[in-house]
Parts: sequence; C-alpha cells; structure tokens
Amino acid sequence: MNNRFNHPDIDRVLQIDLVDYLSSQGHEPVRISGNDYWYLSPLAEERTASFKVNRKKNIWYDHGRAAGGGIIHFLTRFHGCTIRDFIEAHNLLPAAPQSTASIPKKAEEPDRKIEISTIRRLTHDSLLNYLKQRKIPYYLAAEYCREIWYTVDDRKYFGIGFINDANGYEVRSAYSKICLHPKAVSTFKNGSNILCVFEGFFDFLSFVYVHPTRLDFPLDYLILNGIALFEKSRPVMESYQEIKLFLDRDTTGLNYTEYACSLSPKYRDESALYSKYKDMNDWLVNFGKSPAG
Repeated sequence: MNNRFNHPDIDRVLQIDLVDYLSSQGHEPVRISGNDYWYLSPLAEERTASFKVNRKKNIWYDHGRAAGGGIIHFLTRFHGCTIRDFIEAHNLLPAAPQSTASIPKKAEEPDRKIEISTIRRLTHDSLLNYLKQRKIPYYLAAEYCREIWYTVDDRKYFGIGFINDANGYEVRSAYSKICLHPKAVSTFKNGSNILCVFEGFFDFLSFVYVHPTRLDFPLDYLILNGIALFEKSRPVMESYQEIKLFLDRDTTGLNYTEYACSLSPKYRDESALYSKYKDMNDWLVNFGKSPAG
C-alpha cells in the first residue's frame, strides 16, 4: 500500500462541499441565513440548532461543543477516523487521466521570454519603501533578499528577490508578484530538530524579525513559496522531530494545517499568534491596530 498521498488526493477532499456532504448523510439545515447554514449538530444529539456551516468559506463551528474547523477536521471527527482512512474508504483517489483525444485543444500561447539581467543588493527607493510598508527592517531584508532586475518579453521590471533551493527567485514589489523559474522551496538549516514552515518569504522574514533570539536557539526553516509545494515537501518536513506550521489563515491554509496535524503529532499549528489576521506578515503590519471585522 502507498503510505503517502499525492497532492490530488487532498485537493479532492478539500473540494467537498460541506453542505452537500451533510445532506448526503441525512442532515438538512434547520435555517439558512445568507451563507450560514444552521443544523442540529451531526456530532451530538440536541434540540436546538447549534451547528453552523459557512458555505462560502466551507468551514463549520459547533457552538454546543465549542469546536470547529474545515472539511478535513469535520470528516475525521464525524467518522472517527484519520483523513487517510477516509480517503481509502471512500475511494477518493485521483481519477484516471482523461483521453486527450476527447479534449479540444486550446490555442497555444507563445512562451514568454523571461530573463534576469541584474542581481544586486537592495538599493531602489521604491523597494525600500515597500519593505517599510511590510514592516521588514532593511538589515534583515538585506541578509536574505536581493534586488532583481528582469525582463519579460524585453520589457524591464524589478523587485525584491528571494532565492529558492533550485536557484530560482520569488520576486515581489508593490505592483507585481512573480516566480522566476525554476519553482522550488527555500530552506535554511541550522542543525535543529525543529522545523518552522511558512507559505511565503514575507511571513518568514516577519517571524525572524520578531524572534531576535534565534541565534541562541537556532531553528531550521522551510518556506514553501506557495502552498502547492506542501505535499511534495512532506518527506523533508517529516524528517524532523517537530514541525511548526505558520501557514496562512485563509481557507486553504487552515485546511492544510488541519490535514497535516491529522497525519502526525509532529505537526503543530502555530497560527494562534495571528489568528485574527490573514498571515504572520499581516499581523506584523497591523500590530497594535484593531483587527478588521
């Protein structure tokens, strides 16, 4: 038996609409208010509906049991199993590839010609101002980032570049977000048995900034440079004794955090610090302000 899931396995679980799934299990909403669907809890017997599903976000909260989460957390709790057991029991494996003969071909788009022309230390005023907006001090950005000048179809652009393990760059500015391929994760190894995992490099820089004692207690770091590389990175992550997850607080990030924690107690959700914000950098930028909503 294959003990590892492919990325499509999890994608298919995350695509399950919770309202539709509850209906398939014989649970219908008692009332509906906008995106909120209220049920008699499927997790316990009750007479007053306390179980709410936000259909737009595909998340649930059981007020009677003070518990909630995404689709993965619900499935594992409802069925009393791991997400691995659920996938195997419900045959949620990737569908066989569809024959290309039946798929109309899209008109091929010409490949964009992207070239890096200059890599240097951060000096451009607009990039330094962008760092200030993101609350990242210059000394820290200068340690991990470079100023990248590149061309796309002979048009010149520039941004803050963060190198990955394949010598590609994640490039950001106030106006653009691009990966200069090859795409890969970024890792920083300091001999620790604890790994901190982030989705993007601004979250990583935010963490390092607010933990200035890192030299006294070195940690290893993995920056995914996109959640799509999570599954591919599991062998590296799971080689550590402890894996601290600092993923985004959007639906995708929460679901992946929930999924990872269901796989092994090695995984730890560390997002409570910025629970009212979309990610760690958003928390840093808005530190001291009242969170929106």
